[in-house]
Amino acid sequence: MLIHRLSKQLQSAKSYQTILQLLSEGSDASLSLAQSARAFVLSAIYSENPRPMLVVVPGEESAKRFVANMQSFLGRDQILHFASRESYPWDSDGSDAQQVAKRIMALEALVSGEQKVMVCSSAALLRLMAPPSKDALSSLNLVLAHEYDLSELIGSLLSMGYSSLDGIKGPGTFMHKGDTLEIWPAQDQSPVRLEFFGDELERIRRMIAKTGQTISDLEEVVMYPANELHLTDQAVLTAKKLLYKKAENDEELDTI
Repeated sequence: MLIHRLSKQLQSAKSYQTILQLLSEGSDASLSLAQSARAFVLSAIYSENPRPMLVVVPGEESAKRFVANMQSFLGRDQILHFASRESYPWDSDGSDAQQVAKRIMALEALVSGEQKVMVCSSAALLRLMAPPSKDALSSLNLVLAHEYDLSELIGSLLSMGYSSLDGIKGPGTFMHKGDTLEIWPAQDQSPVRLEFFGDELERIRRMIAKTGQTISDLEEVVMYPANELHLTDQAVLTAKKLLYKKAENDEELDTI
């Protein structure tokens, strides 16, 4: 790996070895660095002992640059960006479905203990999300030759924030026609076509969005939620009860 060759001289620095020692002991550590060197030093620390790592930077543009810099040292797959959202979880236009999915991908990796680096801005940490134990952070994994109830599968997609349309319009949308389900996984750059024979998933094919042409066969496909609110029937019922209870005790509503 490139970072191993680049960090040889760094490893001889006493301050760097002190930081590594403190971190290995689980202690707090601080090191003053020029901004241009921070991604490199963190990449070197990670390469010494790969483990889940959270990097918080001041702003969203800084986060994007930091992600690109660390990816140049460690590779794209190791660095995840937990972006700050501009819309609200209850917005229905689906404009940031891909961003939501990538946020959940990053959180899932961090919560599950994957040896990856999650980079975010301080603003991205301010918005409340569902607890890690809830279904809101769960992905849907469909495997070739396995059996699935199609109506339950469609219900799962809807509860994950996917929109059922007369055609796949972008990440987080799907279309059902007969024994075929076309889905654009929220985190992906292109959609897939699922073909069923009864309940058995007979074929998974990658598609070209503009033409609908299938280009490759897949063994499985993973779909991340397109909404941070997991709207199951039980979740909706619980929300209604809580809102009703809150409204009963709202003095301002009594005056309307």
